[in-house]
Amino acid sequence: DVLMTGSSGDRSDRYTVTVSNSPTATISKADQSSLSITSANAMVFGQAIPIVGVGGSGSGDLSYSKVSGPCTVSGSTVTSTGAGSCVVTATREADTNYNSVTSSNFTITISKANQSINFTSTVPVSAVSGTTYTPTATASSALTVAFDIAAPGKDSVCSISGSTVTFLSSGTCVITASQAGDTDYNAASSVTQTIVAGKINQTITFPSISGKDFDDAAFSAGASVSSARTVTYATSTGSVCAVTSSTGVVSIKTVGECTVTASSAGDPSYAAA
Repeated sequence: DVLMTGSSGDRSDRYTVTVSNSPTATISKADQSSLSITSANAMVFGQAIPIVGVGGSGSGDLSYSKVSGPCTVSGSTVTSTGAGSCVVTATREADTNYNSVTSSNFTITISKANQSINFTSTVPVSAVSGTTYTPTATASSALTVAFDIAAPGKDSVCSISGSTVTFLSSGTCVITASQAGDTDYNAASSVTQTIVAGKINQTITFPSISGKDFDDAAFSAGASVSSARTVTYATSTGSVCAVTSSTGVVSIKTVGECTVTASSAGDPSYAAA
């Protein structure tokens, strides 16, 4: 409102002006332009990747947040904690002139990680029938490793119960270590250990036999073998004595030196003696 006052007839153009109720304009903060995330949209379990927000109009701080999924956000770094979909957003905070703005959801696909297996045990120096071996191995994932025996030696050259391998006969025993994977790891490529199992040596022992006279009765040579297998007898002095091959019974024919030998045939587990 403007009020003008002056003397009547006064032509000097001198007035007093009074202004009241001065106008006031309220200026609100503006919305920022859109904000988005630029980042790799795929990663592998166990990895960490940087994320970058682009856009916005103000000078407010830029921050990042996890919305959902197997991941963590620290600063501008996303770290995977499992396989799946990690959803994140970026926010530029408000400043003097602009409201805050948040990006739309950004999804990062986290795939399973690969793993490897390494044997940590050394094959036995001497593997023969009846002996055992406990293989050990670790997976880079720290998951439990399983063991098996590969054909054709399985249950013929060696067998496995739990994680203990028992050698059954001579031949080649191939131990396989595997890890099937889980929700975060792919199955590992199997690795093997090869062990050549040998035969057990046999020892044949004769008892002490006293001297015999020409007219003495037949007697047993009585040899025994460490494997408890069958002993076969023979003589290289057939003119002086005779021996039954299966029983070792010796008969004297004449005066002289009688030599008797004993042998035991080998098998898949034992060497011939």
